[in-house]
Amino acid sequence: MSQHEEGFHKALRQAAHYFNFDARDGHFNIDEDVYQGSVMAVEDIPVAGQQKPTLED
Repeated sequence: MSQHEEGFHKALRQAAHYFNFDARDGHFNIDEDVYQGSVMAVEDIPVAGQQKPTLED
């Protein structure tokens, strides 16, 4: 496990403790983030000034 993943899990355990939720329920994924109100894969989130190619490209 990388240091970043371990740090994420440490922060998740702390958040679960402070906000009283089960961090082991499988909803948390370090490869996802919230973008414009939706949870999506990090690689699908556009980078400022760049667009992902579409099927039409």
